[in-house]
Amino acid sequence: MIRVGILVPIYNVGKYIERCARSLFEQTYSNIEYVFVNDCSTDNSIAILENILREYPNRTPHVKIVHHKSNRGSAASRNSGLDNSKADFLMFVDADDWLEKNATELLLQKQQETDADIVYGNALMHTASEISELQECEYRDKRDMMLCYSRFTPGYTMVIWRRLIRKSLFSENNIRWIEGLNYAEDKYILSQLAYYSERFCKLNKPIYHYNRLNENSLVAAIANNQFNLNAFKQEIGNIQATEDFFSQKNNEYFCESAKAKLLYLKRQMDLALASSSKEGFEIAAKYINATDPFFWSTIGWNRGKFHRKLYGNYFYMKYSPLIKRPVKRIYSLIKK
Repeated sequence: MIRVGILVPIYNVGKYIERCARSLFEQTYSNIEYVFVNDCSTDNSIAILENILREYPNRTPHVKIVHHKSNRGSAASRNSGLDNSKADFLMFVDADDWLEKNATELLLQKQQETDADIVYGNALMHTASEISELQECEYRDKRDMMLCYSRFTPGYTMVIWRRLIRKSLFSENNIRWIEGLNYAEDKYILSQLAYYSERFCKLNKPIYHYNRLNENSLVAAIANNQFNLNAFKQEIGNIQATEDFFSQKNNEYFCESAKAKLLYLKRQMDLALASSSKEGFEIAAKYINATDPFFWSTIGWNRGKFHRKLYGNYFYMKYSPLIKRPVKRIYSLIKK
C-alpha cells in the first residue's frame, strides 16, 4: 500500500494548529506518515499538537515531531521534513492551513489512474471578506508547464501545497530548499520538480484550504503592495537560483527566467519609488545590467523613455532627497 508523507513546518501557530492537525489525522486514507518540524516555536503550538494527537491513537505510531535547536526558517524546516520522511509520495501543508478530509485519497486515486509524478488540485482561499477558489490551469504538455514555471507566474500557481509529489523527484535529483530563503521558495523548488517530472495531472476539485487570515505570516506583511526589503532579498535569491539552474539545463527556459527576473526587478523598483524607499531602489537597481540583451526588449522601454520614467517619478512625486542619486547612477549605466 502506497505510503503518503504529510510534512508540516511549525512556528508559532498556536491559534491555527488544532484545525490543521485534526484535518490531517482525520484523513480518509490510512497509510499516512506525519512529520511535524518544530522550528523553535515560542508559543504553545507543540503542546496543542501533542494534546490533539492523544485523541487519535491510531495515528500516533505514524507521527514524528522533529525539533530544531534554533529558529532556521521555513526552507530549513521543509528540508528537515524531507530528511525524516520514508514515504513514497509527499504532501506539504502549512500549519495555519488545513485539508479536506478526503484530500489524500482523492489525490492518490488520480495518481494511480495516471501514474503521474505530480498531481495538483484546487484550493479555497479564506480572507476576511470572502472564500474564493484558486485553480491552476491544465497544461497541454510539459513544455507548456515549464514555460509557465520558468516565467515565475504570479499569483498562487507556483505553490508547493495542494500537491501530491513523488518523493524520488527530490531524492534522485538532489532537490533541496535553500536555507535562509523563506519567501517565494516554492518557485525555486517547483521549477526543478516540473523539469524532472515525466507526467503530471490535475484534480479539478478543491482539496486544500489556504488561510489568509494569519496576520503573522510574511505574505500578510507584504500584502499592502509596499516595497519590502526582506521579502525582496529572499525572492530575488530564489529567482536567481532558478535562473542559474536553467542556465545549465535548457536555454529556452533560461531565457524565459532571465526575462522574468528583469520584469520582477522593474516592478520592485517601481514599488520602491512609490514607497519612497531609497535603499530599496538602490538594491534593486544593483541587479540590473543595462547591457543585458534581454533588458530593453523585456521591459518595453527605449532609453529615453526609461530616463523619463524614472525622472517622472522623481519630479512629480517629489522624491529629490530620496532617489536623485540612485536614478543618476542607473542612468549612467544606460549611457555606457
